Amino acid sequence: MKDIKKAAGRQLQMAMEIMYDAERQTYITWIDELLSSLKNSTLQGLKFWFHVGTVCDVDKWIHFAIQKKVQKLELYFGHTFEYVLPLNLFKLESFNSLHVLRLKSITVTKEMLEYLLCRCPLLKTLSLVNSGVPKTMKVSGPSLKLKCLELVRCWELIKLEIFAENLMSFKYYGSHLDTEFKSVPCLVEATFGGSFVEFTRESFLPQIKVLKLDITQNEPQVV
Repeated sequence: MKDIKKAAGRQLQMAMEIMYDAERQTYITWIDELLSSLKNSTLQGLKFWFHVGTVCDVDKWIHFAIQKKVQKLELYFGHTFEYVLPLNLFKLESFNSLHVLRLKSITVTKEMLEYLLCRCPLLKTLSLVNSGVPKTMKVSGPSLKLKCLELVRCWELIKLEIFAENLMSFKYYGSHLDTEFKSVPCLVEATFGGSFVEFTRESFLPQIKVLKLDITQNEPQVV
């Protein structure tokens, strides 16, 4: 009897997966048709928040966003979908229109990060959530306009250096981080979740007007 139930359960799971894949492909086709129908030369914003199946689809959509010189780009393709933001697509043509970039569960290489900070002069908000990042991040650039930086549960990050004259808001959720705020004269708001106690001694704190400490992100022993 148990074997029969297990077999029936496996068949039901397989049927659900087949149905889900079919619906997903239908939705991907609809996205492709929708994007091809957009005749505007530029886009104010584009958000993909969808569990996709192949890298080819994602590359195609990101290339579209770059061609349309999108100002606000948000990307999340599922926590089980390993996707590396493709530097080669960004280098195909000038991409100097980007104001806001929000990424979730997407890997950003050191080279990709340097490109975003140095070759996207209008970038004001950079948010990386549950994303793969270099162990050492240096946030700087000759004409950096960055005002908001969010690093949430980027567990590979060990050291962070920030040279950002215009940075006003900083959010970090995670474990202890070797942090150097080299030049942040405009920083007035900071949010910490995780082992945030380590940050309360930072020299920049006297200038902070809004400080948020999120204990819901901590382990019991840290609280």
